Order: sequence, then structure tokens, then C-alpha cells
Amino acid sequence: MKKLLCLMLCATMMFGSVIPTYACDNETETCSEVESFIETISQKPELELANNEYIDNNRSFKVRWSKVNKAVHYEIMIADNKYFKDAVVEKVFKKSATTGRSYTYAGGEENKTYYIKVRPVFYYSDYQITFGGRWSDTVIAEAI
Repeated sequence: MKKLLCLMLCATMMFGSVIPTYACDNETETCSEVESFIETISQKPELELANNEYIDNNRSFKVRWSKVNKAVHYEIMIADNKYFKDAVVEKVFKKSATTGRSYTYAGGEENKTYYIKVRPVFYYSDYQITFGGRWSDTVIAEAI
């Protein structure tokens, strides 16, 4: 239970923009697991517009992102504002984390700017916990 609390505290602090610090008991294995956990959740995918091109008269675009180790799947968010309020698309990819790393958005409106970000989702099997990792940097696509 102590190990689980430590892992959850580290994750909370990581995503709350606080540098995590932790104290492990004398079990070296537990310390290395916590360090590995922090390293894993610190990763964020690199996101890009595929070939920097738009599809279908510039109203559709495709994004792809880099693999994040130990991710079981990814979540993507597309919005028409940089604050991602009332996101246009919130999608969870249940595909394999190694092959399901692209998405084509076909609902673009003319003369509209879209903001896209993606994050890995991890599963910690020891405690059956699923949680989202760090969001990628935002990529901007403009429908012309």
C-alpha cells in the first residue's frame, strides 16, 4: 500500500507541475520501481501534422505522434480554441500503442484554426490503475 501511495503521489505532483520528491523505505527494488515509474510518466509524445499537408481541400488534416514507452493507448484532443474549451474531438485510441499513432480529422470548417494535442495512457497492472500521461505540445492546423 505504501508503494501505491508513493506512486500516486508522484503522479499527482508530476502533473501538478511540482517536481516530485519521494522517500523510499529500505527496499531498493521499491525505489527503482518508483524511479522507473516517474521516468515513464514524464514522457510526452512529439506531435506533428503528417507531411505538413492538408487533405480534402484543406478541410481535413492528419496528425501523427511518436511512440511513448509503456503507453497502452493514446488520447487526442482537437479544439477550435487554444484553451481546449469545448473540444471538438476528444478521442481515446484503444488501438495498439505501437501502431495506432495517427489520426485524420475530416470535420474541418473553412477559415477556422484548430489546436491539437495528444497524450499517452498508461496502465499500472499491479494495482489496476489507468491514467493519462503528459500532453504533447500543441500543434496548430488552419483550414483554409
